[in-house]
Amino acid sequence: MGYAARPTVKAPKVPKKEPMNPNEFAGLMQKGMLTINEVRGYHGLSSIDGGDSVLFNGRNNKC
Repeated sequence: MGYAARPTVKAPKVPKKEPMNPNEFAGLMQKGMLTINEVRGYHGLSSIDGGDSVLFNGRNNKC
């Protein structure tokens, strides 16, 4: 019995992100520049239903 061969595929390196202030996220969402799913994607979370709509001042405005 021997040892298993070493894997030949290397895992990709995850780029480091500068931490963003939660208030900046909230401000960009209120201005309609980010959606909920974009913020969730930044943090590595899955998207949610209805999270791609643009919010202005915390309200859903259909464009």
